[in-house]
Amino acid sequence: MRKQFVLTSVVFFFTLLILGCGKKIDENASVEKLNKVDSTKTENVAEIIVQDTASRIAEIKDMYEEVQLLSKNKSNIECKKGKKIAKETPFEDSEEQSFEQTALFCQVNEQYSMYTANFNGHEWFNEYSIYLKDGNIFFVLQSGGAEACSDESRAYYDKKGNLITLITKSNDCDGGDFKKSKKIKKDKELKQYISSFNTTYNEIQEMINK
Repeated sequence: MRKQFVLTSVVFFFTLLILGCGKKIDENASVEKLNKVDSTKTENVAEIIVQDTASRIAEIKDMYEEVQLLSKNKSNIECKKGKKIAKETPFEDSEEQSFEQTALFCQVNEQYSMYTANFNGHEWFNEYSIYLKDGNIFFVLQSGGAEACSDESRAYYDKKGNLITLITKSNDCDGGDFKKSKKIKKDKELKQYISSFNTTYNEIQEMINK
């Protein structure tokens, strides 16, 4: 009787062990499957984002061309000018100098509008062309220079006016031609651009709305 009880207990123990292992294997297989699916989804999402950004930039280029064509018919465009005087002392022992900063806002048609502005001082300048559709910025072209330095940036925005791509180029202050364009990817540099541009954009609007 005792032998039968021991044998039954051993069989029961091994049955539990086998079932437990089987469950553990099934759980591991499920996790592996889940991770595999998640990885694929992540890759797909990244691919979609790249495709969406590329298609948005292509759309922006088409809109930019459309604005250029519409701008040729100046009789249908309403514009408003603005300006202010900025003072600058180039050197410690020099006299204060005055520089005129100018801005222009044009309503191209019911959808499109644009700002252009020129900021300058002693041996430096910055020019901006800001394009909007339905009141939201979609493209900003900036060019500037100071002594031997030259730079240019192109900023592309999504439909809500959020920056999606920033491309810059410069001549490394050697007085020569522009070097190869580069896409800005670091968060710190992108935040610096956004902060600087927002300040400039506010200045432009203030000049227009005086």
